Amino acid sequence: MNKLRIPLSALAGREGFSFEERVPEDDLRPKGSPRSSLNEVVVSGTISPMSSKYLFRGTLSGLFERPCDRCLEPAQKTVEFEVTWLFESGVENQSIEGVVEYTEEDALEEDVEGNRVRFFEGSDLDLAPHVWEEMVLADPSKFYCSEDCKGLCPNCGMNLNLGACSCASGQETSESGLAALKEMFPDLRSESLEE
Repeated sequence: MNKLRIPLSALAGREGFSFEERVPEDDLRPKGSPRSSLNEVVVSGTISPMSSKYLFRGTLSGLFERPCDRCLEPAQKTVEFEVTWLFESGVENQSIEGVVEYTEEDALEEDVEGNRVRFFEGSDLDLAPHVWEEMVLADPSKFYCSEDCKGLCPNCGMNLNLGACSCASGQETSESGLAALKEMFPDLRSESLEE
């Protein structure tokens, strides 16, 4: 059930229609699209009629869940931001390949804040595809369980957030990912030995 499909009849005779809905990722994701790390979205805002157009101003709050990029433990992150969308009845101008074609006249189809006009058909205003688009773009590229996550030990794989491992204390700190070069060129002496 699409909780974000607003019938235009609900907007008739009103200055604005306010609502708040909690929507799971499954209800937003288009058919055939892969699952994302999005768990759910809370959509709240007001839709206001403006002559032949409709203005939505609101807040999207999305909860993302996936393993931490450093320690691989389950992590959650909430992303919240405000959106302003202008809707107009009609069909978006598309080419045969399905790629949107923009002309100089399309530049006039922008609202005062520079947002593009979003089109809808029928007697309902469906916010779901627009919410999905915004949340996919808001998916964090770096995902950490906490800002000070220590990650995994590169030798034994122990989660360093739980404590120090035994191999970390015995390792020389000067050895790094370039240690394999030392094995490839055994005749080269390190500068620290020459001093």
